[in-house]
Amino acid sequence: MGTFRYRCVAGLLLCAAACRAADYAVDWPGIHEEALEHYTHLLRIDTTNPPGNETKAANYVKSVLDREGIPSQLFSLEPDRTSDDC
Repeated sequence: MGTFRYRCVAGLLLCAAACRAADYAVDWPGIHEEALEHYTHLLRIDTTNPPGNETKAANYVKSVLDREGIPSQLFSLEPDRTSDDC
């Protein structure tokens, strides 16, 4: 009897989630365009090894994350070899 009850609750939750999904439609073409823009920008940043210069790319990613309100932090063991953690 308990298993049936859990299945009913799970079914109701899935139905409720499916009904609410339409309220939060994702603009996939817009996301694709934005992601492609960021990807292209990152490809244009010279991070050739040696020396690496990953700091330029990490600063770009941090600026994008900051603009979106996502907290991030830069870490560096060497001056031009920074990475981003969020």
